[in-house]
Amino acid sequence: MQTNATELDQDREKRIAAIAEKENEERKADAIARARSAKHGGRGDFVSGLNRKAGDLDIGERMRRGRQALGREGRDDD
Repeated sequence: MQTNATELDQDREKRIAAIAEKENEERKADAIARARSAKHGGRGDFVSGLNRKAGDLDIGERMRRGRQALGREGRDDD
């Protein structure tokens, strides 16, 4: 019975250590993500990714997308 209690205690300590390590890794990843977001003026990766993607479009693609927006604004669906 004492052996079982000792084994349970050791298993518990291993689980707690694993959880603590996982939380530490998540904390580090969160800190890295916050630092990256702060580097982009607080806008985050999503907005900076959109800006980067928009910068990669050529002039023809921008004009095509602009025409679609103009077409939607000119319609009266009411």
